[in-house]
Amino acid sequence: MGVPTFCPIHLKIHECSKNINKAISRATENKIKVKMNRMLNPATTSNEPIKPAVVEKGTIQYILENAKKNNENIKHKLGFTNEDEKAIGVDENNIKAKMARLRAAVTNQQEVGERDNNNLSSLTRTSKVEPTIILTATEIEALIEKAVVKAISKEKNNKKKRGK
Repeated sequence: MGVPTFCPIHLKIHECSKNINKAISRATENKIKVKMNRMLNPATTSNEPIKPAVVEKGTIQYILENAKKNNENIKHKLGFTNEDEKAIGVDENNIKAKMARLRAAVTNQQEVGERDNNNLSSLTRTSKVEPTIILTATEIEALIEKAVVKAISKEKNNKKKRGK
């Protein structure tokens, strides 16, 4: 045959009939021919049956297959034979009412509405009443004066930091 070389197929050094240059080039040519055939004639299928892939333990495919089997076993034990039973939906009004209550809770508003069978038929919101602060003219002038004094002192500090 020839000189023993490293065989990437068997991962050892030996004389391998699959590692001969002619065999390798023939295999790649066959792969290219099959790919070209599929590209040029996508409607035709080969007569060769597709072999199921051997799934190795620890791969994602292995985990998915086992999960599917476990799900089927659990469904069988619980008695879920029909997928249509799961398709029963939730009432849209119920979802809208829950969303309105959630929105009202987030924005600190109270909801006022009439309930019919756990559904809000008409929903109106009233915001929480916050106490009003009334200031006199002298109090407002004092607040403005304090703000101006603080702004001037900040400006002086900024000038000192800049070195002016």
